[in-house]
Order: sequence, then C-alpha cells, then structure tokens
Amino acid sequence: MPIIFMTGHGDIPMSVRAMKAGAADFLTKPFRSQDLIDAVAVAVARHCEFLEAQREIDSLRKRFGCLTPREKQVMGAW
Repeated sequence: MPIIFMTGHGDIPMSVRAMKAGAADFLTKPFRSQDLIDAVAVAVARHCEFLEAQREIDSLRKRFGCLTPREKQVMGAW
C-alpha cells in the first residue's frame, strides 16, 4: 500500500527518512490540491506496476517448481 506523507513541520532529514522507509511521496503544507492528486496518481500507478511484476515473479516461481530435477539442473546451466 503506497503511503504519502503530509506535514506542516517537515524538514529534509524527515523527508529523507520517510522516503527511505518506502514513502511514495512527501508533501509539506501548504500544498495545492493538484499536488496531492498528482502524488496519489503516481503512487497508485507505481503500486500497480509493482503488483504486476510480483504476479509475473510468482508465476515464474510456480512454473519453475513444476520442473523435474533434471529440468531444473538444465535451467541452472543457463
């Protein structure tokens, strides 16, 4: 779940900590409504991309798990 931090008392170290912790964005008050709308749109789009990538990885792992030991051995040679 993407998180957007909004604060009226933010500083650079606080914003850096939030972003390193995984925040999608960090908005300091006052900000325009459009800034929040844009931040939410970007966060949702990135999260959708992340979920799609996770589904692809899960699918590959599932298919790899169905291989025989020899097929896995051959795949390891690539």
